[in-house]
Amino acid sequence: MYHDKLFFLKQIVHILIVKTSSLGDIVQTFPVITLLKKHYQRVKIDWVAKKFCCELVAAHPDVHHVISVDSYKWRRSFLKNYFEMWGMVRELREQRYDLLLDLQGNIKSACVTKCARARKKVGYTFSSASDWPNAFFLSHRYRVDVKDPITFQYLSIVQQHLAISSDFCIEPTMLNITDEEKRWVHSQIQGIPGPIFMVCSASRWDNKKLSLKTWQIFLKQLNKKFSPYFFFVWGSEKEREESETLHRSFIFSSCVLPRMSISTLQFFMDRMDVVLAVDSFALHLAATTSTSTYSIFGPSQASVYKPFGESHQAFQGVCPYGVLFDKRCPYLRSCKTRGCLKNIDPETLMQQFIWKMHHK
Repeated sequence: MYHDKLFFLKQIVHILIVKTSSLGDIVQTFPVITLLKKHYQRVKIDWVAKKFCCELVAAHPDVHHVISVDSYKWRRSFLKNYFEMWGMVRELREQRYDLLLDLQGNIKSACVTKCARARKKVGYTFSSASDWPNAFFLSHRYRVDVKDPITFQYLSIVQQHLAISSDFCIEPTMLNITDEEKRWVHSQIQGIPGPIFMVCSASRWDNKKLSLKTWQIFLKQLNKKFSPYFFFVWGSEKEREESETLHRSFIFSSCVLPRMSISTLQFFMDRMDVVLAVDSFALHLAATTSTSTYSIFGPSQASVYKPFGESHQAFQGVCPYGVLFDKRCPYLRSCKTRGCLKNIDPETLMQQFIWKMHHK
């Protein structure tokens, strides 16, 4: 692909990234932008994302334009939303891209890739894609090792196509934020003595969550050992109630934060000493900052999905039924016992936290 590299060096090029969801997966794709900008400064990057992810993508300082898709609504009523869908297709086809990167690899992204106009359409091989028919719509296909950290799988596609060295350091990526939002964050943490921990107990999937009791015991042990101040964050009303319950155990040394923009949350995370989380968007957002993270995994592999680097440590729960998997447990959405997380001993969690954070 040497000629592609020369082409990129000579002029401004227009790249379209197709990574429609989810929020956490999109954040883990951000290093691809850093890689492209590092090697090819004269590059303009557009991004296709689902509607609920557009705020996140638009906040990235190096994304030029975001194209929104609302597949949930379109699926519910194709005829009613026909003109909106056609408007998205027209917006997609207004530009002729030099390079399209389909990093989603499923049937939905294949529809976008098919509609877009691009000189080169790059993505996964049939065996590497989430949905193998996706590869039919690509001009160039590359295999990735599904056991590698997920961010490096995304980077590998770009590195293979553009013949870029695999030596790449993942750096913090701060989103666009207003001065007013920065001042508010500073006002919340001003004057707090000692270490500050942010607790992100929520996840989109219930089977990725720790029980409230496990969190309470674990946090009490942390409180006894480090005397930290806890900030609790939440997404839904149910999660807010759970955060309030945890807060009542540390009434004088914790706070439940209000709902805030993604950029504000990231800036807040960057001011923490540690972010504690399960496998969730919040964890991966914290990994874009300079803050250390400690995460708890169950039905997904920490070796694949945990943030990369020594400052990011994780605990892996064990399936009591002996189910083995490379990336995600096949029963992630259907397991009723949540045994891999329910059976975690808080004392073991605490011991590993101390050991791993000490040896990072």
